Amino acid sequence: MRKLLLILCVFTLMSCTKEVKISQLVFNKSLTVAYYDEEPFSGKAWSEDNKTVCMTFEEGKVTLIKVFHANGKVAVEGTEFQGVGKTYDEQGNSIELHEFVKAYPAIVGEVQHMATNVLYDESLK
Repeated sequence: MRKLLLILCVFTLMSCTKEVKISQLVFNKSLTVAYYDEEPFSGKAWSEDNKTVCMTFEEGKVTLIKVFHANGKVAVEGTEFQGVGKTYDEQGNSIELHEFVKAYPAIVGEVQHMATNVLYDESLK
């Protein structure tokens, strides 16, 4: 009985957790603060597929951005929305940006597409 109750509690908590998509966020014009439901967003927001891009925010400010390879390994990791941090190959080895762009054009294209479709509101500070 205890196990059943514990399992029900876990499922209840999981079902209450709402996953936020990057496309649901609204950024200020300078892309330095993200809002969700008109409040600065804190937490993780994912790309529509829940596996390509994950952005972590604290009080609306980006603290970490991760882009993933199809195998789940980190492809790009950084802290700036409009910058590039570290880049990695599919085995997790660090590679130079120019090598990454040449080797993984599909990832670069997808991130550029997502970045150009970010919602922003000029009235937000």
